[in-house]
Amino acid sequence: LRAAFDAWIDVQRRWVYLEGIFFGSADIKAQLPAEYNRFKSVDGEFITLMRRISNRPYAMEALNIDNLQRTLERLANLMTVIQKALGAYLEKQRSDLSRFYFLGDDDLLEIIGNASEPGKVLPHLGKMFAAISTLNSQPCDEEGVLTKFDAMISKDGEKVTLDS
Repeated sequence: LRAAFDAWIDVQRRWVYLEGIFFGSADIKAQLPAEYNRFKSVDGEFITLMRRISNRPYAMEALNIDNLQRTLERLANLMTVIQKALGAYLEKQRSDLSRFYFLGDDDLLEIIGNASEPGKVLPHLGKMFAAISTLNSQPCDEEGVLTKFDAMISKDGEKVTLDS
């Protein structure tokens, strides 16, 4: 009984974490297509299983679903593989830009997932560059460029102009 509930809680926790990553960001989906497809399969199976469980309101009835624990353990193993691949991807990103080592996985995923939205990336700037508080931005008329940064601003209010 306890083993089944522990497996269920573990799978649900991982599913919530990975769902936010893969279904919340088109960039991540595009950059990790194999993991996205693998998670899409896990997602479908997990939701189907949760629907079957919701039709059985009593714990003992839910636990009597055929192969429940085995299914949950298999889903957990698949999500472990996905998380390892995601970790390897994040490590590659960190090796490409060493400043990413100052960020946790969630912050780095947010930056990667919102790379086309500078406003969502700016809050993480201070974690990577201690002296920079924010950047001054201007709308840009160049095709494919949303914003142009023209200055760095320190936590003390010092402004350093950037040449284009």
